Amino acid sequence: MRAWMLVLAAGILLIAVSGIQATAAGDRPAWYDQISISGYFQNRYEARQDTVDDFFMRRLYVNLVGRLNDRTTAVVVFGRVGPEDPNIDLSCAFVDYQVNDEWMVRVGQVPTNFGWDTAESSSKRLPLERFVGAEGIPTRPGRPGIRGMYFAGPWDRGIYLIRKPVNNAPKIIFGVVNGNFRNTDDNNNKTVSIDIKWSQPWGQCGISWMDGKFGPSPNPADRDAIDIYFHTDPGSWGFQGEYLDGSLMGHDIDGWYLQAAYQKDAATPFVRYEVFDPNKSASGDTYTGLHIGCAYQLDKHNEITVEWVDADQCCTDYGQFGLQWQLAY
Repeated sequence: MRAWMLVLAAGILLIAVSGIQATAAGDRPAWYDQISISGYFQNRYEARQDTVDDFFMRRLYVNLVGRLNDRTTAVVVFGRVGPEDPNIDLSCAFVDYQVNDEWMVRVGQVPTNFGWDTAESSSKRLPLERFVGAEGIPTRPGRPGIRGMYFAGPWDRGIYLIRKPVNNAPKIIFGVVNGNFRNTDDNNNKTVSIDIKWSQPWGQCGISWMDGKFGPSPNPADRDAIDIYFHTDPGSWGFQGEYLDGSLMGHDIDGWYLQAAYQKDAATPFVRYEVFDPNKSASGDTYTGLHIGCAYQLDKHNEITVEWVDADQCCTDYGQFGLQWQLAY
């Protein structure tokens, strides 16, 4: 793993050094003219048969993006990421440096590029939550949780080398991160990743691979996976699917989902069926969920989503109703 890290770091440094050019002095606009603000928040009512009903704010993000010059963009994101965490804190803080027309370096506390559901913004996803294999299910009063690959959020601290698509070639992303989400690393291993993403006239497809460790030395657990996916935007029909296979906290895991959606004017009804086994060596712990819902776009800023989930988690059958109002700005 250290060999991967050294090779990638050396490649990034060589490309960065080759791309450095002098910048001509000139009049510059005020710093505040270079900063844009965007974001969204999701307020939700959720009722599940085997636990308490709840009004809560599921997510809140404020993005500050500064275009510092033709090559450099700084991004700072503040967020509230779940019902168990009422605090607003630093979600991401990274710099994008455009080395040349083909290569870019991204460094800092960065969002992940893994798969589709993990990497996609929650503001764009039709189901209320990510694939269970990607993020899991948080523990709530009266119910156990499930760990997915990115159980602590879709981000980490490290560096990405990004090659943008050229002609029909895919986008390729090489990464080295701590593997400990937003916390400082607690072992001597780094997580390495490769993401290959194709955009085609019909939609997108890709494959992601990651290999790393999680937990303190001297015996951190494996956290590695491979993920393949496809996606087409609803227009009018849209389809999406993903398959995940890997190892997490000493357990072999795998899972998949298929999704269909139909867009008609402002309404987009959808259905998703997913399966996730968090421990293939055990029996009776597989999660299955059928999601049926509809997203309705009131205007370009406001969206309402209603969803019903029929799920089986660890031999417990339950139904769950969710109603969400999203404001994006």
